[in-house]
Amino acid sequence: MHPAGPFLIPHESIRPTTINDYYIPAKTRVFINTHGLGRNTKIWDNVDEFMPERHFSTNGSRVEISHGPDFKILPFSAGKRKCPGAPLGVTLVLMALARLFHCFDWTPPKGLNHQDIDTQEVYGMTMPKVHPLIAIAQPRLERHMYD
Repeated sequence: MHPAGPFLIPHESIRPTTINDYYIPAKTRVFINTHGLGRNTKIWDNVDEFMPERHFSTNGSRVEISHGPDFKILPFSAGKRKCPGAPLGVTLVLMALARLFHCFDWTPPKGLNHQDIDTQEVYGMTMPKVHPLIAIAQPRLERHMYD
């Protein structure tokens, strides 16, 4: 729902091609709008709702991090120009998140409910939140468990 930036690194067509009735001449720079792909109402239902299950594979076993066979989402690009570090990056981020979730209980600041959290973004080269997310972390393990 919230890509780091709205566009992938520009790609250049090596030969003339047609995609969805759009003619693209050779040597044309193409910008892929990942922000638009993630909010395409022709592809996704309830585009403004957080529904991670929509990205499960057909057997429900895992979330597709690169793209499916239909290219509905491209967080790390695709083809010859896709990010070679995506599997490592995803693994490291998941390990860091798992440790944070395991070691701490997370709550919004006093007086703020979960429903009050604002996820609006500033649209630009990068897409930071309009209002930064603030959360209170309470250690839930003995100190020696997370040092």
